[in-house]
Amino acid sequence: MSEYCSVCVDLGGRPQRGPKFICMVCKKSLHAKCSNLSADAEKILSIPGIPWRCPSCSNSEVASNGNTDGSSNESFNMILKKLDKLDKIEQNITDLKTSHDDVLKFVNFCSDKIDEFTVKMKDFENDFKDIKGAKSQIKNLQDDNNKLMREIGNLQQYSRINNVEISGLPEIKDENLIEIIEKLMQVLGCNINRDSIDGCHRIAHFNLANKKPRNVIVKFSRHQYKDEVLAAIRKRKLIESTDLDPRYIPSSKIYLNEHLTKMNKDLFKNVREYCRGKHFLYYWTRDCKIYVRNTTTSKTTLIQEENDLNKIQT
Repeated sequence: MSEYCSVCVDLGGRPQRGPKFICMVCKKSLHAKCSNLSADAEKILSIPGIPWRCPSCSNSEVASNGNTDGSSNESFNMILKKLDKLDKIEQNITDLKTSHDDVLKFVNFCSDKIDEFTVKMKDFENDFKDIKGAKSQIKNLQDDNNKLMREIGNLQQYSRINNVEISGLPEIKDENLIEIIEKLMQVLGCNINRDSIDGCHRIAHFNLANKKPRNVIVKFSRHQYKDEVLAAIRKRKLIESTDLDPRYIPSSKIYLNEHLTKMNKDLFKNVREYCRGKHFLYYWTRDCKIYVRNTTTSKTTLIQEENDLNKIQT
């Protein structure tokens, strides 16, 4: 087998460049150009193991067998068709690989996002635990604050335990409240003089637009004096301003009550509205504490906050 192209050598010209193929019959080497091979045929013969006959051997076979039907061309065409299929399969594989790479990138992207989400969820869980703990602390602080407010309210109320608040008493210029209170004690039939009074004064309205007479606070020296006065007003039930001084014209009703704090006044107001709506018969204060009873035979309930209204026996 010669390593030179037999066509180039026979022609005596300059050897051609390019791939050479070996004839399976004569074993001669020939360039693709020297064999007049098409680009497709050259591509096929580049595949290892493909048999090939040079033009001389092919012509000799045709002459001896009388084969003029172009079977060799048909073989080449068949191989070309299979090669086209292989090319398509290769392209499909390439496309699948590209799709696989895209899917893999997407999966990696999703995995990264899941990792980020997992981290954020852990942070959220930690924040939620902190919020839950803070909420519990706030609840405890609110309970403590409510407890302290009640204790402060109780202390403020206790400081008023000997006081009576008078409302509806007309105001006159240069009034002497001590003398007016002494006159009130006489009308009520109480044996209480100015020596039993530690002090008295008018208090400003919470609402500055209120044009009614300011209430009067009377502080007695002993708790029993306050109880005596309140018992007397309950017995008499009604006092008119003209009973104290004829100058208090037109006459108006005068009311005496325990001196409650603002918080207890608001609570007692709500208790009155609640009891009237429920048609409860009895609600009152004693020693600056609020009590409710539905009927004469019902249990008396101490009201310290609005939630205590649910404890009343119906």
